[in-house]
Amino acid sequence: MTSSFFRRHHTLFMVLMALGVVGFLLFGSWQYIGPTMKQWFGEGARRPAGTIDGRTVKLIDVYRVSEDLKIAGDAAQWFYMGVAPKAKDEKAQRRLYVLTQGMTSSYAWQAAGEREKPLDRRMAWYAVYQEAEHLGLETPMSQVLQRLQDFRDLGLSASEFRLIVERAAGGSEARLEEALQTDMTLRAYENWLLETFSAAVDPELRRQFVVLDERVNVRLAVLKAEDCEKEVKDPAEEAVAKQYETYKKYLPGEGPDGFGYMVPDRVAIEYLVVDPKGFEAEARPKVTDADVAKYYEDRKEPEFLAPEEGAAAKEGDKAADGEKPAEAEKEKARKFRPLAEVRDEIRATLVSQEARRLALEQIHGDVSEIRAIGKERPSLDVWADQTHARHVVVKGLHTAEQLAQLRGIGDAVRGKDRMPAYALALAELMKDRSKASLAVGEISDVFVAPDGNAYALRVTACDPRHEPASLAEVADRVKADLRTQAAYALALEKAKALEAAADAKGLETAAKEAKVEVRESGLFTRYNYLDKWMSLTPPLPQAAADPAVVAACFRMPAEGTKVVGVPLPRQRCIAVAELADHKPPREAAYEQMRPFLALRAAQEYQRIALNDALAEKAIIARHKIEVAPDLQRPEPSPDEPPSEED
Repeated sequence: MTSSFFRRHHTLFMVLMALGVVGFLLFGSWQYIGPTMKQWFGEGARRPAGTIDGRTVKLIDVYRVSEDLKIAGDAAQWFYMGVAPKAKDEKAQRRLYVLTQGMTSSYAWQAAGEREKPLDRRMAWYAVYQEAEHLGLETPMSQVLQRLQDFRDLGLSASEFRLIVERAAGGSEARLEEALQTDMTLRAYENWLLETFSAAVDPELRRQFVVLDERVNVRLAVLKAEDCEKEVKDPAEEAVAKQYETYKKYLPGEGPDGFGYMVPDRVAIEYLVVDPKGFEAEARPKVTDADVAKYYEDRKEPEFLAPEEGAAAKEGDKAADGEKPAEAEKEKARKFRPLAEVRDEIRATLVSQEARRLALEQIHGDVSEIRAIGKERPSLDVWADQTHARHVVVKGLHTAEQLAQLRGIGDAVRGKDRMPAYALALAELMKDRSKASLAVGEISDVFVAPDGNAYALRVTACDPRHEPASLAEVADRVKADLRTQAAYALALEKAKALEAAADAKGLETAAKEAKVEVRESGLFTRYNYLDKWMSLTPPLPQAAADPAVVAACFRMPAEGTKVVGVPLPRQRCIAVAELADHKPPREAAYEQMRPFLALRAAQEYQRIALNDALAEKAIIARHKIEVAPDLQRPEPSPDEPPSEED
């Protein structure tokens, strides 16, 4: 009877079930978007958020711009991830970069990334958006649509686009377009700022040019503490005890004056090492004649250019304009080593590359298997077959410096992390297991050494930094430091005497009498520039290649003094420099370098101006932003520490 009842009314039950499913989905969706909808469109959203430049703004408008920036920022990331695998050539990669980072406001994107951002900072970006609108910088919708079409032209499929719209904008393509329009308007405002704040003034250019072109030549004598240690007596026991008590809480080199006797972090480790040479037999059959031929064609020039023809081409480049051969003749004259001659050489290279790939594949697989086992901490001997992989136990506890001296692992890296420093970082982490990325016994990621060997380490014991058990443990080091300290004080006295004598009779004569070596630097500038932004201290002779010495050398021409002493406590030496020659900045060179200097100065001004204009605190102050009293965050109670935002 029950079954016949259900059969007669099955349509009704199907409708009820469908309504139930729809209701469940609507309830779940409301749980997700309900708070946002209430925030935007509820009665509270219509109330004032506060004032900008004395004008009242609505909460709904502020949150709308903030949410636009979040949607656009998320969408830009997903657009990039969706298209990047399909952008095979350099042109497509550049175009993708322009369409994502190049069209997305990085300042606003980062600012909107925090869901719990205080209201005054959300109002700051609304104020900037209003600035952009008032300047007529609002992006037309046609540019937004063209941007989306460009993504499709780069290979973004319709299904991928729908997925991005679903993730970023809740399935509304129109909402995504509006968000992109807001974000691109702010980007246009940033670009306008960059163009506005780009003028470089002549005094600044001349100041930079002086730094680049002014040169001095100095004679230099360096008095080192180590050269005076023979004249120093052994320290008294009372002095040794006092030195130990003063510096026992500092790590070596980190205390005042560079002293320290705390025992640093130490670890005991074991590791798996995979040598690519063990895979060469497997790699050799994988390298085909077609691979060799392709390698040859791809690298024929300049790797396999015939030596004599290569030399002739270089001579042609050096010839005068009238003597240079035509491009076609130079191309015709080029000859390459035949493939038959270099076939074995190429095959050996490809076999080595394939062997390295197999070695990495092997150790990555081993690490995955070890991690899959979990907390049992299996013996690494299981994965060591002595042909492809070896298991090595490093006996004893070692500091980072000691591990760095070990062959192989001392040079192994993973990205920017060096294997010894990585192992020692675990010592600090393992003091608090909740913060540790690896506990004792867990296997690390893979590190690779320059020779191709691949390593995966495991920390088996940890000895965190601690004070020595007693003075006896570090007594020799304490006595050596006291002797060095006394020797440095003696070297300072000698340097002062040498400086006074050099003022009277010249550094060379004074140094000869004091039996101190003098070297001449040759003309040098304040910095050795590797490129537009990176500079190094000039290579001064002996131990005086220090910024303090360089600065003192360039002060001498302005001060009128000819001899200066520069103490270098960390290096335990004193540099005594005498000015031998000074070359002021060259006016002709300034005229040549002015365009380069103007570009550098303009870029620096742009960066500073952009940061000043778009820093949230600066925006809040510039627009006199005030949050409505009823929307301000409550002050933390005296017993409650302020949050990171506060």
